[in-house]
Amino acid sequence: MMLGIAVIFMSGLSGWSIGRSMVATGLWSDRFGFAGTTGACLILIALFELLVENHHHRAVLICSLLGLAIGFHLRNANEYRWSTIKQTRFYWQLALRAPQIEPGTAILSDGEIFPKMGVYLSFAINLLYPLTVDASKLNYWFYSLNKYFENRTDELVEGIALSGGHWHLEFSGMSKDSLVMHYEPERGGCLWVLDSQDMGYPIPEITKKVLSLSNLGRITSTEAIDGFPPQDIFGAEPDLGWCNYYQKASLARQQKDWKRITKLWEEASQKGQSPNQPVELLPFIMGYAHIGDWDTALELTHTSYTGTGLNHFLCPAWKAILADTKATPQREALFNRCRQC
Repeated sequence: MMLGIAVIFMSGLSGWSIGRSMVATGLWSDRFGFAGTTGACLILIALFELLVENHHHRAVLICSLLGLAIGFHLRNANEYRWSTIKQTRFYWQLALRAPQIEPGTAILSDGEIFPKMGVYLSFAINLLYPLTVDASKLNYWFYSLNKYFENRTDELVEGIALSGGHWHLEFSGMSKDSLVMHYEPERGGCLWVLDSQDMGYPIPEITKKVLSLSNLGRITSTEAIDGFPPQDIFGAEPDLGWCNYYQKASLARQQKDWKRITKLWEEASQKGQSPNQPVELLPFIMGYAHIGDWDTALELTHTSYTGTGLNHFLCPAWKAILADTKATPQREALFNRCRQC
């Protein structure tokens, strides 16, 4: 027991020498207690030896604690495993949706996309693309709206200078040079890179307030630069399933490449891919409408409406379609049918 107490005391010296401790310096400070766990085990075993005379009872207690410890580590490891999977899918979806992004772009989302990541998500996003400025200057920075701008969304929309950074690395940009995103893989959804046309998406209110900031023109190309994302960092491109088609279709929608969207839908259908979030049919509805295949556009609209029971994202889409396409008897007849449903 005395040895355990000495180990615990001495284990704190490394942290104390730099003004840190496991209880008083933030979320990640529990790591300063790792070295002391050996001493805690010695004290615990000494207590069992002193207080529990029956060695069978001691064995049961020790085995029970060991089982709980193993279970905790397995659950913790599984949590990190899922975090890795979700992050990998996020990075590759972003690379598909935005193969190249103009430097100086801020990435805005309602909250932290991944727990326990903090500013390090910004570093990962920067590694997705080539460095185009000085090594100490970052091209992109991620901002959690709830954390940094909860009561400043009006100011953000009006346009303000943004800055960020960590250690010697710095980012500077303007709020109007932003991309607004939403990602909820737990609900089966893909990464959504949004703009003002997507007000009807099921997204938090704080995200809706800043949609006008999302400048899709910051996405400067439909083709990725060779060697990016670097697979030695992000691994091989995973099987993204439906999200592979959704991201490519969303990029094609931005480029008004309607025929590519219909080809993507045909390929996805042949492979049995369909969305878990019916709102993700929107690019395909617009694609078929713009090539004049009104029957398929209406069929996908019905599918999307049946899956959500909502029309607040479909009506703006159809208004945009009517504004962008030529009036024909078939279009007018279909629109009247759609309006009556």
